[in-house]
Amino acid sequence: MSRNDQMRARLFRAMSFETDAEQLKASGIKIGADARAFDENMMEGLLAPFPLESRIAALKMARLYALLHCFENAIRDLVSERLLEKHGEDWWQTTVSVKIQKYAADIRQKAIEQTWLDGDKGAMIYFITLGHLTDIMVNSWSDFEEILPGQDWLRQRMNEIENIRNFAAHGRVIGEREYNRVLMYIEDWRMQIGL
Repeated sequence: MSRNDQMRARLFRAMSFETDAEQLKASGIKIGADARAFDENMMEGLLAPFPLESRIAALKMARLYALLHCFENAIRDLVSERLLEKHGEDWWQTTVSVKIQKYAADIRQKAIEQTWLDGDKGAMIYFITLGHLTDIMVNSWSDFEEILPGQDWLRQRMNEIENIRNFAAHGRVIGEREYNRVLMYIEDWRMQIGL
């Protein structure tokens, strides 16, 4: 599928969703989440036993996590779709370095062994990091160069986002500047790729 076909397909999906959402709204069905109501429910419910300062920080980081979760998985989808299109069903074996394949296999095996831990344990691409995704795109640059402005652009943004993600993933609160940087870089990505 060409880049133009992909863009048309994404635009069609977005227009279709928008039309469906408007029809649902018109019929009285609420669409979307009310962030304030969500925050209030969380503060009064599950988070109530914890100090107020900790609860406020947790809600801020929850928003960041939701954004990073969607972003990281959108990149996984892009890499999977693009390499499947360009290299076929065995793209993982033919385009991904042995080092990354081994990393993913080891992490996946640990997840499988943790039988009490329910969750997705399927596709290998879900067992690698943002850094690995960046390496895959750079190593298969001819498959991505028409949609990304440059390898330095990609590496710089993904490295900073991954550092911020890892900082926040270990229970730390990022500063406003870093939060805004994530928003800016994801917007850069969205504008470049067409999410």
